[in-house]
Amino acid sequence: MKALIVATSRKPKNFVQELEAGERYRIEYLELTEKLPAQYLDYDPPGMHTHELIRKLEERVHADFFWAWQIARKVKREKFDVVLSMSERIAVPLGVMLDPGVKHVVILLNTMEPKWLMAIRMLKLQHRWTHIIVYSRAEAEALQAELTIGPEKISGIMNHVDLGFFNTDGIVVDANQPPFFMSQGLAKRDYPTLIHAMEKLPHVTCKISAVSAWDKFKAGYEGMDIPPNVHLESFNHPFLIKQVTAQSRFVVIPLRPDTGMWTAGSTSVMQAQAMGKPVVVTRLPGIAEYVKDGETGFLVKGNDPGALAEAIDRLWMNPQRTAEMGKNAKQWMEENFSLQTYVEGFSALIRKIVEAETQGVTSTTEIKTTPRVLT
Repeated sequence: MKALIVATSRKPKNFVQELEAGERYRIEYLELTEKLPAQYLDYDPPGMHTHELIRKLEERVHADFFWAWQIARKVKREKFDVVLSMSERIAVPLGVMLDPGVKHVVILLNTMEPKWLMAIRMLKLQHRWTHIIVYSRAEAEALQAELTIGPEKISGIMNHVDLGFFNTDGIVVDANQPPFFMSQGLAKRDYPTLIHAMEKLPHVTCKISAVSAWDKFKAGYEGMDIPPNVHLESFNHPFLIKQVTAQSRFVVIPLRPDTGMWTAGSTSVMQAQAMGKPVVVTRLPGIAEYVKDGETGFLVKGNDPGALAEAIDRLWMNPQRTAEMGKNAKQWMEENFSLQTYVEGFSALIRKIVEAETQGVTSTTEIKTTPRVLT
């Protein structure tokens, strides 16, 4: 099997040096590249084109159409058997351009967003793609109904966290620092609801870092009156995130309830739990599979400052319960969400999908694989 992985992201500057120094976590598509084995392309040259005007247009429409055309030519020229597209922004245009004889496995992230569903239906991509992978059982079931496809066509697998990086080993917590909880990230976040919740909790302190390595949207609180117990900061580097998480009491990830990205925030949620911190998260059908409500954190109703404030206060006012839930969270991550488990399960799934397609297998049970794969 000659495989190509296409990732719609780029490696951070000095990635190798920082990884060796223990200052960054491992990247899943690089790990998959070694495990399968496969070749990979990402946004780093020479993998990604550098045509400035076309690149700006691609960024505006969130679809890498010109890059897809280049990749399709490469796949044909170098005779790849299977392509793994790691988000819809490459999966959709490449789904049209790839030779039908090439097996195309795709990961969808904004699974239930209307614009992507419409594009998939219009282009009939659910029939062109060999297999669809999403990061929750809820998304797999919903997408199966939306696209009128059989269960053999789609798999829900659990996302991952690098437990070798996200842990408290070697981190010294400053006992003299005033207590706080943290909130971070930008994708599909609902910081206005969190700020309104904090207005009800003058005795609680919060640090918000509304930044992202991938998203360039506004945080949503621009123009709002920020209460004195909310501190707007910027800690985007993984090593700094790790340090702030270790110092915080718990982590809150407020999400927009209307988003079609049902596992938005899963990376932040897993990182916090891996470090032994309980989480408070807006309940969405997908993200709910990453939190054991009442055991590793709390799932709360969206767009409800009162419900969010109540959950925050429950953790803030009960440090012993918070510590117990943090231990549960760490164990939950270690048993189910390690990067190693993800890579092994994902690689096995890819092989079985390709094998089943080659042999004309259509039964879902015949393409199941082990760790944390939900089909």
